[in-house]
Amino acid sequence: MSKPNIKILVSCHKPVCTPDSDLYLPVHVGSLGKETIPGCQRDDCGENISDRNFTFCEMSGQYWAWKNLEADYVGQCHYRRFFNFDEKKYESNDHAQIEDDCLSPLSIKKYQLANEALIRDCVEKVDLVRAPYWDVRGVPTPCGPKKTIKDHMCAYGLVTQAELDHMVDICKFVQPDYVDELVAYLNGSKYLGYNCFVMKKTLFDELCAFEFSILQQFDSEYDYENKTTTHKRICGYLGEILYSVFVSHISKRGIKIAERPLVFFEETPAPFNAAAVDNQTVDIVWRYAESSPIKFAVALESLIRQLDATRKYRLLLIHNCQFSFGDCLNILETIPENLEIIQATFPVVGPNDLFGSMDATAAHIVLPFILPRIMNFDLIGRHRVLWVEGCAFFKKDPAEIINGVEDSLAAVKSVFLEKELNKPASSRLRDSYLAAADGWEMSEASALIVDLSQLSIICPEPYELYCACASELGIDPKGDLAKEFQKYQLHKKKPGSAKDAFCLPLSVFAVRSLMMRKLNFSLIPYSSSMPVASFEEVGMWANECTAKRYKASDESGLLLYSSDTTPFSEPANALCRDYWRLARCMDAYESLLVTLSEYRPLGLKRTLFPVGTKRHKVIFKMVSLIRRFR
Repeated sequence: MSKPNIKILVSCHKPVCTPDSDLYLPVHVGSLGKETIPGCQRDDCGENISDRNFTFCEMSGQYWAWKNLEADYVGQCHYRRFFNFDEKKYESNDHAQIEDDCLSPLSIKKYQLANEALIRDCVEKVDLVRAPYWDVRGVPTPCGPKKTIKDHMCAYGLVTQAELDHMVDICKFVQPDYVDELVAYLNGSKYLGYNCFVMKKTLFDELCAFEFSILQQFDSEYDYENKTTTHKRICGYLGEILYSVFVSHISKRGIKIAERPLVFFEETPAPFNAAAVDNQTVDIVWRYAESSPIKFAVALESLIRQLDATRKYRLLLIHNCQFSFGDCLNILETIPENLEIIQATFPVVGPNDLFGSMDATAAHIVLPFILPRIMNFDLIGRHRVLWVEGCAFFKKDPAEIINGVEDSLAAVKSVFLEKELNKPASSRLRDSYLAAADGWEMSEASALIVDLSQLSIICPEPYELYCACASELGIDPKGDLAKEFQKYQLHKKKPGSAKDAFCLPLSVFAVRSLMMRKLNFSLIPYSSSMPVASFEEVGMWANECTAKRYKASDESGLLLYSSDTTPFSEPANALCRDYWRLARCMDAYESLLVTLSEYRPLGLKRTLFPVGTKRHKVIFKMVSLIRRFR
């Protein structure tokens, strides 16, 4: 017996990641007169209303499916809203939706959005799959909380009372059987909306006949003159109301209904596939995980000023979804013609199977070790890439930095890891690391020189190496490390400077360093690349020979601002002065000063035990002793 044909439309107006399953059909809504989005069905073929997408929104794709698609079940979701079928318990917002930062292959895997068995197990047992209702009462609006759906929508400026009344009048004329339910829904408080569903094709045809009989008449009579772009979407807003009314209407027939929550994705970056590398180009991969485009603009300008006009450069910038590169470009005067900048939003940095079975924690940590897969590497021979992580300042041409190191694989010496492991609170991790690494050689991924060919050969499975190194240090990669990484993610969301701090857990530095030790990474000399740290901290906690070498290195081609010492947290540090000298010459300077002087609320610990006070010193000693002997 053949399986029912299920097609869940994914309405898109731009390229996005979508679940890799034949059950989903991405539809380019409003495609008339536009280039086709790769992998998407256009909505301007056959009988269609693609030209009315500006007001019908995702419903132009729904109309196309009604008139042109053959299936047993038809569903609809949006490029940022998908049904979650796994029945796990997730925290939801006041709209009864699960929230996630970014739509990516990792989040698709997390919520099992492409799990055909889960989807079929739910859909084939029922007539309709819908999202949960939520109560508008108590939910904020620009005009305060409202008690009814009509007042809630009017308070957001999506519709006016007159427009709702006109819709009701049309319904009385063309669909009188639905009028009482329409009025009751508008005067009620239980909201459904969003036009997201999966239902049998017979019900879908019935839904569309009901909705479009009202909406197309409304559209023909509505005056769009002098309306905002948002308000012109009115048929889409009214369609959400009519969909909710239709569900209420057919529910009285005793049909089988399944309720599944929607996952809402805040950011929906485009899929990324890098162009093939070539030996004529100097490649830099910059992983910038902070959100400040102003801070990064100064760092990028330092790179631009060091470029050799006779060379070609390509910068692959891997940033987070909260980062706006457009704001960064507005600060920079110009991008030289010999510098190509390519953007990728982490974790959308390659094909859907790039991270395999990794979770978000592992993907973040092993990212520099999968560069050959990210960079579309298909070369025979040597091609070395400069990897930079975090905020950095270039004082030399990146080509000189790469050529200044002969080895195929090299990493900067980690002063941060050494001094932190020497602290009493880290004694257990230190002992584990020294036993596993057979010595004090410690490196970090803030700067790497990577031969793509060599790395692809000696590290074909970075995730396996990551798990092995974590276990060797007594760290559970799917337990302890994941919990620490979650704390780091929560820390970034706190008010003030904490939300922009790139401050990975110490265990991550240790695991990465051990990975590089196993792969025989050599050390990049301080003259080429140097992590910036507090001279006082280095003198107190780093090994004596390291401290002497570090303090004697007053000139480096690349300064790397580590988690505890940045141009913001320690601007008086001598190694931060070049950053501020350049900032003063740019439009970013005033904005940086505002950022530096912003009020940053202190947590309870910092309030009770201010840094530098006797109370802080006493409590620090007590905590260190407790951790040491527990």
